[in-house]
Amino acid sequence: MINPKASIIILNWNTSADTIECIDSLKNQTEKNFEVIVVDNASEPEDVNKLKEYCAKEKFLKIQLILNRENIGFTGGNNSALKPAKGEIVVSLNNDAVAESEWLEKLLEPFSDPLVGGTGSKVIYYHQKEQKILQFAGGKLRFFGAAVCDMQGKPDTTTETNPQETGWVMGAAFAVRRSILEKIGGWLCNYYFAYYEEVDFSWRVRGSGFKLMYCPASVAYHKGSVSVKRNVSALFQWKLSLRNKYLTFWRNLPIYKFILLFPFLLGYDLLRCLKYSARGEFYFPSAFFTALKEFFFSLNKVDRPRRGRFGDLSL
Repeated sequence: MINPKASIIILNWNTSADTIECIDSLKNQTEKNFEVIVVDNASEPEDVNKLKEYCAKEKFLKIQLILNRENIGFTGGNNSALKPAKGEIVVSLNNDAVAESEWLEKLLEPFSDPLVGGTGSKVIYYHQKEQKILQFAGGKLRFFGAAVCDMQGKPDTTTETNPQETGWVMGAAFAVRRSILEKIGGWLCNYYFAYYEEVDFSWRVRGSGFKLMYCPASVAYHKGSVSVKRNVSALFQWKLSLRNKYLTFWRNLPIYKFILLFPFLLGYDLLRCLKYSARGEFYFPSAFFTALKEFFFSLNKVDRPRRGRFGDLSL
């Protein structure tokens, strides 16, 4: 394992039990040529100690543990592992996900095509694995800003195993060819912290002329935002998601195209504000207006690759 084919990056934030379960699922992978890098984003001492003890005792897998002094988010945490990573393929796996035995093998197969820049797994809800209820089976980015997951909430009845092109890949389990990072403008935008970073990444891959593939035979079971739900409020989650959605369109589209689409982005979210307000859930409108303000103040704080095309968007 001097030069592993894949570097699997797993982030931990006060959820060491989930992280350990995730790592354990990597022990029976059919693909053996990989390394594991665990990044702790400034967890509480007790949680860090549990992680240290597990990594020190683990004999089957060689685990590199990175301890960040502050929480730099999903984006910053993943990016902090890039320098020590030795793999030609960089893989991000959520710590609240559990991988099937062929997960990595099938996630890597499409990279035999030099035009493939990134791949993503099929994601099934962890607590509904017996019913095979899908969270992600490929997706589309709508012109009004919604990142739609195909077949979300429905049972997986397909027998299709061949990789297929997709509009975006879900951040719970996805991979990138390391050699293209400079060409697409880096991996994950640090400013995002969390939310919509995989949509932005996906758009940059496709906009740079590379294929993005959904791999139905690569299966991960996902609990769903465990770290975030345990540590931050719903208001904060919505604010980041909304702000980063606008930043994604701003970063990826030429200015005139962004201006053309902005009314649709805004109108869609205003309708959502009305819907949530009618139900007495005023945290969404509050998050929306805060997110919009932050978006305008951050226009020049992010890089602007501007490789996106209207053709990448769905109706």
